[in-house]
Amino acid sequence: MSLFRCGFTVQKKNITERPNNSDASEDLEIVEIQSVSAYFPSQGSTSLGNVEYHAVESSVASLANSHSTEGSLATSAARKRGKYQHYSAETRAKIGKFSSENGNSKAINHFKEELPTLKESTVRTLRQAYEKRLREEKKKGNIDATITAIPSDTRGRPPILRDLDSKLISLLQSIRSRGGVVNLCVVKATVLALVDCNKTPYLREFEPTVTWVKSIYRRCNFTRRAGTTTRPPVPGGMFEKCKLSFLTDIYKLMTENKIPPELVLNVNQTPCSYVSVERMAKAARNSWRQFQLKV
Repeated sequence: MSLFRCGFTVQKKNITERPNNSDASEDLEIVEIQSVSAYFPSQGSTSLGNVEYHAVESSVASLANSHSTEGSLATSAARKRGKYQHYSAETRAKIGKFSSENGNSKAINHFKEELPTLKESTVRTLRQAYEKRLREEKKKGNIDATITAIPSDTRGRPPILRDLDSKLISLLQSIRSRGGVVNLCVVKATVLALVDCNKTPYLREFEPTVTWVKSIYRRCNFTRRAGTTTRPPVPGGMFEKCKLSFLTDIYKLMTENKIPPELVLNVNQTPCSYVSVERMAKAARNSWRQFQLKV
């Protein structure tokens, strides 16, 4: 017998509350979740007796509570995700080879002690990768070829510049390591010069955007820093070489013009910028000091 025929109805109480933030302009409507007994009508409005009324109330309440508990447990279990297992390229090749020769089930049992968390789906994927590489080697004429490593596939989208991407990053890092300034204009000019020199057909209409330049900064581990010194980094041995060359030139001039040592003066130079750039530039994150272009 339906409970609605006995006078039972389902009601919801709407309560409007103002959120904690004082800047909110609208009231939020919150549905009050109460116990099942709060939705029951009074016994006088039904045709049930006292015993029947309490029996129905307790049974419906216990049933609703059990369903809510199961639902919460199922939700928490669905949100929890296990850790991914990463295998080396050599291990992946061993699993794929053994599975291809003996089957997936035997492969799981064979590697059970070494890899207790190995799953059948993983074995199947590695077997397919092993057989694919084996077929490719046979097409090349290597009939007796053996697959010793199956590297993981590269995740994510390939870079726009493809082969030029690593060259660009290496060049920018080299510019910065020698005391040069790396900013938006420098990156754009560098990448356009690389594209023009390599005559890449698919990059003829490539135009570097601000978002793309920021991604290059992130991959170079560059961040916005202020210049703190005018002394660029000097490679090992360069200082002694420059010093020897400078003193040799001075001694040569003194000899040719018969200049006595008393007339030779050592004067410090005042550095000045020869490139019009701002004080802020891109540099390696957490680096100690930042260099500015000076003469």
